Order: sequence, then C-alpha cells, then structure tokens
Amino acid sequence: MDSMTEEMLLKEKERALSLLTPNFFLHKKRGGDVFENPYEDFYTRGESEFLGPKKDALRAGFRKENERMIHFVLQTMNNYYDNRTMDFNDKSVYSGVGGVIGVYYHLGKLRGDPSLESRAERLLGMALDGLEDVLDSRRRPSMLLGEGGLLAVGAVISYHAGNEELAKKMYSHLCDFEDVFMDENSDLPDNLALGRAGHLLCHIYLMSKGASELVDSLYVERCVSFLLNRGRGSKHVLGRWPTPLYYPSGEEKPKGGDMSDRENDMGTLYGMTGILYVLLKSRSFMSRSEFFHSMQPTIRYLVESYMSPSYPYYKSLHDLSSGD
Repeated sequence: MDSMTEEMLLKEKERALSLLTPNFFLHKKRGGDVFENPYEDFYTRGESEFLGPKKDALRAGFRKENERMIHFVLQTMNNYYDNRTMDFNDKSVYSGVGGVIGVYYHLGKLRGDPSLESRAERLLGMALDGLEDVLDSRRRPSMLLGEGGLLAVGAVISYHAGNEELAKKMYSHLCDFEDVFMDENSDLPDNLALGRAGHLLCHIYLMSKGASELVDSLYVERCVSFLLNRGRGSKHVLGRWPTPLYYPSGEEKPKGGDMSDRENDMGTLYGMTGILYVLLKSRSFMSRSEFFHSMQPTIRYLVESYMSPSYPYYKSLHDLSSGD
C-alpha cells in the first residue's frame, strides 16, 4: 500500500471515529437521509436490553419473550405434523421441511426432549423418500435453498442416532454435487442462497454439529480453492480501492456505474458478504497466504467502503490486521 493510500485510510478512519459520540449515533445514507439510532450505547452501560448486569445470562423479560416465540413456532410445527399437512415438495432448510426437521432436532437436543428428536427422525425418513430422483433432476447443492441442506441435516441426525451407514450415504450424495460445483460453465451462482457458498455451508454445518468424522477434508479444500479462484477471476475494481476477490451477483449493472450501482453485490444471501462469511468459516481449509493475500484485503475493503457510525469500524480493522 503506497503512502497516499495509507494517508487516505487514516483520514477516513479519523472521520469515522469522530462520529462515534457516546450518546447518539447517526447513520447517514446516500441521498442525505439521516436516522437516529434509538438504542443505548452498548459500551457505556453495564446492562443491555438483552443481557443482565454480569452479562452471563439473558434478562428475564427477553428470555420470556424468546420462550413465547419458541412455543409459538413449536405449536405451529406440531399442528402441521399432527394433521399430516407438511409439504414435502419443498425440502429446503430455508422455507421447507428441511428447516422444520432441523428445528425439531435442535430443540430436542437443547431441551433434552427425546420426543422432539423422534419427530425430527420420522420427518427425515419421510423427506428422504424419493429424494434421489429429486437430486437427479434439480441439482441444487445449497444449504439454504437446495437439497444440500436436507442432506446435511439428515447426515447429522443419522450420525448421532448411531446410523452411520445412512449418514455416510447422505454425505456421499452431498459430495455428488462436485461436478456442478466445479463446472465453470454451469449456471450455478457463487452465492450463499443458491450456490457454491451455500454448498460449503453444508460441510461447515456438519463440523459445527459434531459430525466432522463424516467430512471429506480434501473435497472441502477443493471447493474452497475453486471458490477463491472464482473471485480472483472477476478482476473488478470497486470504488477507490482494488479488491483481490469480487463476486458479482449476476444482476445486470449499468456500464460505467459507480459503487452504488453494485450494492446488490454486497448482500448476504446473494452477494459478497455471505460468500466471504462462509469462506471465513472455512479458513482452516485455505493456506495462510490465501487468507492474508485474498481474504483479508477484501474484507478490509468492505469495512472501509461501508463506514457507518454504528459499525464496529476501527475494531474490524484491528482484528484483520492482527489476523484474528
């Protein structure tokens, strides 16, 4: 980084920090609209809206509201389950039966309630019926809006239920998406919602749920490397600074547009933020060089490009520079 760029960054950092007043935050959007942040400053109070004074437990009111919402969600799912009106055509985690199975299983484990885990296992068996035919026709590998999510959730449930054979079979189906994942000419996007980042999330989910034994590390490494190369191949320059990785959302953009024309590329579900999040979670599958030369500068770019008084701007830069 040359001295002129360093000086620009320092000035931007000082400007951002000067806006962080202790009692009042403003978030100024393009176009001049200004909104007051009604929430208390998290760093000037011993007690927040969600945590008690010692910050080791949820406040009673917030915990009660959580319990009320969990009860409502469970009641709704139970109505579908008991009345046999569950829609098995949508097998996704985001909007379909895959998500219902995941919630039943998670709450069953969290509360030590075997009946909820049993419901998850029964629904899984019903959801897997005919899945192989679906996999042959749809080829949607994503955790959120594809069949990949059901396979990942199912593999975790089967693994912890002692059915290792079924767990390995479902994970094998998950890895069968390799051909479409690695095909540069396929219409598979790179994003979290429907694409390659969403597929990587399936493997991260397995590891986070204590099923790392199932995960093929070499396969995940190949996926991470391929996704990084996809970002490098874009060779875009956004705003004032070049970024090593760039993942366009695929939407038509005006020629010669500035950074504001590309804001859709920065979102979580369909943009760069979601992809970078998954790549960060996959950091153990990339080299130190890949992280520091590709990931770190790109994340720093996003932080610096979207400065907001309510964004932990300075700390983010510090964490990146220290490699945390």
